[in-house]
Amino acid sequence: MEDLAKKAQKVLFSIKSRVASLGNIPIKVSNNLFDKLVQPVLTYNAEISFMDSYLAYYRAKRRAEISNKEIDNFTFIDKTPCKRIDLIFCKFTLGAKKISSNIGVRAELGRLPMEHFIMTQSILYLSRLHTDNVNPLLKEALILSNLLIHRALIHGLHLSKI
Repeated sequence: MEDLAKKAQKVLFSIKSRVASLGNIPIKVSNNLFDKLVQPVLTYNAEISFMDSYLAYYRAKRRAEISNKEIDNFTFIDKTPCKRIDLIFCKFTLGAKKISSNIGVRAELGRLPMEHFIMTQSILYLSRLHTDNVNPLLKEALILSNLLIHRALIHGLHLSKI
């Protein structure tokens, strides 16, 4: 995921350099440029690798629950490569400083967090796998994956040890 973030950052800086000579462009156009040019690079294969990239977050959250501590969800999630590039774009578009509120900047632009798009893509991918006209190899991989997870849950194994 980190290498995709670097590629997306290159695309973003390329757009920045080309747009800088035009002056201020409308927010709608800026959002469109990001959605059409940067987001596809950033979310390539995200429907499959989404859970891997957020495993650290879920593990930290689990450790915090065990030790009866709270975890700052916003701070932790904002450090993911996807969010970092998204926030760079949002703050650049508004001309905001790095220390500006992340939620406020996104709200001002009317953008949802990148996770919403990725989760939607993941759900659509899973629903495509459950249709009848899918590649039989993909269908078999889904069945085996579900079987392994089911067995691990029955035997009390941790899913990362499968």
